[in-house]
Amino acid sequence: MSRRFKRIALVTAVLITVSTSLYRLLDVLFNLSDWATEKQGLWTRLWAGAISPKGSVIVTAVLALFVVCVMLADRRLDAARDLKWKRRKRVLEYKSRGLIKAKKVSLTDGQREEVFTFQKQIKDLYDQALHTTPKTLEADIKAWEGTAGSFLESNLGREYKAFVMDAPHSPATRSGLARVNYLIGWTHTRLDKMNALIEELHRQ
Repeated sequence: MSRRFKRIALVTAVLITVSTSLYRLLDVLFNLSDWATEKQGLWTRLWAGAISPKGSVIVTAVLALFVVCVMLADRRLDAARDLKWKRRKRVLEYKSRGLIKAKKVSLTDGQREEVFTFQKQIKDLYDQALHTTPKTLEADIKAWEGTAGSFLESNLGREYKAFVMDAPHSPATRSGLARVNYLIGWTHTRLDKMNALIEELHRQ
């Protein structure tokens, strides 16, 4: 259920409640219920019942129940999406680990030093996102992604690049700007993958 529908449902419930209360006020001032009784129509009878003291309580309770049901349904959908994302994350990580372990690589000392350099760079970017957040941070992250991604693909293969760069991530769960939390989550995941990559290279 989209947030837009949820917002529409809440606004509709509020408008109906306000309209009912306003009609009751006008009824006290201008005796509208007497006019509705004289008309004897189905809709006028229903409306008269809805704006009566007992009817107002029932209408308000129904609207409140409707709003609660909408909110509960929205939470269930969010939980289902979160569960689906976690399953997808586990599958991708499992496949990535399998690809890394299946492929043996041989790096020169200079190439291994570059891997450590990229690891240090992403750690610095993660620390910046977590603590300082300079204005050039996003551009620096994109530059690192391009340079490190090209190196991994050229020297280790697409599997290694995908293992580091394409691993699913989630934003940091803390107060602050959403974009900053996204960068924190992204850099943290890349740092974890670089650490895992270096550990795997040590074993080979």
